[in-house]
Amino acid sequence: MADTTARKIVDPKITQKRQQSFEDQLKAIRRASERRKELWDGINSYVRSQGCWVVSQPGLRDMRIQIPKNSALPTKLVELGYSPRACGVGMRAEGGKFLPVDIIEIILPGIEQWR
Repeated sequence: MADTTARKIVDPKITQKRQQSFEDQLKAIRRASERRKELWDGINSYVRSQGCWVVSQPGLRDMRIQIPKNSALPTKLVELGYSPRACGVGMRAEGGKFLPVDIIEIILPGIEQWR
């Protein structure tokens, strides 16, 4: 007995086009991820050179930074195009002493999928 169920015939060109589109999206995500990692590493180096500390996990979109009181870093970040947001105050153990620090956060640019 023949199968009476109608099968949908898919054009191989359409399937190939969808596959290519998906692969292009994956490549774009990988490139953006690599750019974000490079940006994160660069900002981390800059922050450390200013006597401050990044305390968030590497690669996250939201970057938390501990800064000594009266640090010029927030102003420098604004000059670089970021919008630092105050997140509170804390203490940092450094060289056997506790230092009072302000905590700020900046948001790195990138694709929304990495929240």
